[in-house]
Amino acid sequence: MTHYYKITLKSLDLDVLNFTTENSHSFSISLYSQDTVDRLQQEEDARNQLFQQKKKLEQENGGLKKDIEDLELAIQKVRRIEKNL
Repeated sequence: MTHYYKITLKSLDLDVLNFTTENSHSFSISLYSQDTVDRLQQEEDARNQLFQQKKKLEQENGGLKKDIEDLELAIQKVRRIEKNL
């Protein structure tokens, strides 16, 4: 679980991120400037967009593979028919 705390110290704007492990036995605290937090958010957003695009392309790829298999079966069928003529 991650907790975000906002701290302002003499015009220095920092975010404190508190990370705890699943078993809650240990934790660490890190300080990040707002620019760093904003960049992290942008990177996470970009990663999520790429993941969604990848998923969409994989689905399209699966459909194309199915179409190719169907065409190959149709070609085999035509060849068998031609062979029997």
